[in-house]
Amino acid sequence: MGTLSLMSRHKYGSTGALVLVEISFILASSIIIAFNLKFPYTRDVTGKEESFVNFMITFVTAMFSIIPVRNSAFWMSQDLSDGTFLTFVQMEGKFKAFIYAYILDILYPISVFLMMEALVFALASFNYFSWVLNELIGYMFVANASYTSSLLLRKTFRTFMGSVVSLFAYLAFSFLGLVPITLLVIADLAFLSFVLYRFRCIEI
Repeated sequence: MGTLSLMSRHKYGSTGALVLVEISFILASSIIIAFNLKFPYTRDVTGKEESFVNFMITFVTAMFSIIPVRNSAFWMSQDLSDGTFLTFVQMEGKFKAFIYAYILDILYPISVFLMMEALVFALASFNYFSWVLNELIGYMFVANASYTSSLLLRKTFRTFMGSVVSLFAYLAFSFLGLVPITLLVIADLAFLSFVLYRFRCIEI
């Protein structure tokens, strides 16, 4: 069994993928249901319809971002704290182990979510494509901030609190328009890259 497969079973078990699919389907369906209840006679997303859909997408993105918050706080930081992550480091090296963890904790959930949402939107004849970029940007901001917190703080509670702050910051930036969220994602990812680089040179 490869390291990535072993790490996946450690994090998600045998039913983790199915749970992600179910959560993604429910959240995607909630957007369609809410839109149908609000605008039962149209499929055009313009004007007030677009504002409503953007609000729903932001809300759903925030809800799904709880997944990387949980992964960072209760998996990654816990594995770093109790030494479990050292097993994967010994198998693959520190940097590659971090990359595998990032794929499973951050990229894998959003990939499942976007594919399921695209399927639900296609079945509902809901042709609104800018949702992909909006959700990806919001999710990556929260996910990267949470992951960075797990690497820096290394304790479950402290990582969880840092992740919650990033989640509320995303909502504030989205609804109040304080700072373009795209710039924050770029800065967040750059800082995470720096932290990963530094972690190659220090003890776990």
